[in-house]
Amino acid sequence: MMMGDWEQALDTAQRVLTTDSYNIEALRLTTIYLITREARYDVAANRILEILRSVERQEPKNPDLYLSLARPFARLAGRHAGVLKASMQLVQLAATVRPETSAVATEHAYHLFLLGNIEGSLKKYRAA
Repeated sequence: MMMGDWEQALDTAQRVLTTDSYNIEALRLTTIYLITREARYDVAANRILEILRSVERQEPKNPDLYLSLARPFARLAGRHAGVLKASMQLVQLAATVRPETSAVATEHAYHLFLLGNIEGSLKKYRAA
């Protein structure tokens, strides 16, 4: 996305959300905007929970989608606990669908590390 396209992309996402409040891509874009452009982490954490509900409704058996949604939020969160805990819920949901996957375990370990749970993180990394 080019620098000047944020406003247009956000406007499009808002229009999509007025017609489909469960649109995962529009929710993802607005959440990334809240984190990166406005630093509204508490609002972004609530938006991640909306994404979680949307994914549970539309794609309940898709752990790859859960991980692809959780990864950018964790990396952009700036160690904000609210955002990390919300994105951790996406990772935990992926773990319930496909618990034996190393990608899920690795992402879970990374979230634990960012939340400051080093011991839990090491256990997950070893399990992965």
